[in-house]
Amino acid sequence: MPLLISISKIIVALAALSITGLTFIRLISFLSQQRTFNELPLTNPYLALLIDGSCLVLFIIQHSFMKTSAVTNIIKKIGFETFQRTIYVVFTALTLQLLMIYWKSTTTLFLWKIDTLQNDLCWWTFTILHGIAWSFIYGGCLIMDLYEMIGIKQIYYDLRDLGNPRQCKSEHLLRLHDHCRHPSIICLIIILWIYPVMSLDRLMLAVILTVYALLGFQSDHLDYVYQKEQMHQKKIELEHYF
Repeated sequence: MPLLISISKIIVALAALSITGLTFIRLISFLSQQRTFNELPLTNPYLALLIDGSCLVLFIIQHSFMKTSAVTNIIKKIGFETFQRTIYVVFTALTLQLLMIYWKSTTTLFLWKIDTLQNDLCWWTFTILHGIAWSFIYGGCLIMDLYEMIGIKQIYYDLRDLGNPRQCKSEHLLRLHDHCRHPSIICLIIILWIYPVMSLDRLMLAVILTVYALLGFQSDHLDYVYQKEQMHQKKIELEHYF
C-alpha cells in the first residue's frame, strides 16, 4: 500500500509538470506569435469581447479564489496539504488552456497595426524583444525555486519524509514569495503591450492582466532591502570565485 501511494504521488507530480510545461509553451505562442488578421474570418466584435471577457473573469476568479484561506483550509482538512500548491497550479493551467482555446480575435478597430510579415526588421525586433522578456520570466522562476512554485518539490519532500520545503527557507524569502509570487511583472507587461497588432481583444487582455498583476504585486521596502542584500552577497561570491 505505501508503494502504491508513492507511485500515485509520483504520477501526480509528473502530470503537474507536464500540464504546466505545455501550458507555458502554449502561452508563449498565444501572447507572442505574430499573426496576420487579414486571413481571419470576420466575427462580431461584441460577441468576441463578451467571450474573451468571460474567459478572463473565469481565470481571475479561479486564480484569486483558490488562494484564499478558506480553500487552503479545506484542502488541508481533507488531507491533501502536500498537493495544495500542485492543485492550485494545475487548475490555473487548465483555466489558461480554456482561455486560449476559446479566445476570439476581433478583426475590426485597431489601436495600431504593424504588418511584420512584410518587414523583416520589425518581425525580428518584436521576436527578439519578446524572447528576452520570456527568458527573464523563466529565469526568474528558476531563481525563485520553480519546482516549489509548481508544487513538485512538496511532493518530493513528502516522499522522502523531509517535511515542508518552505521550512528550509528564511523568513525574509518566504515574505518575498508571499508578496510577489510571479517574477518579472515588468516583462509580462512588455509582452502584453509591445505587440505589432493592438486589436480590441488584445487591448482588453493587456489592460485587465496588467491591472490584475499590479494589484497582486505587494512587495514593499523590506522586500527591496532583502533583494538588494542578496544581490550584494551574490556579487561578493562571484568575485571570490573569479
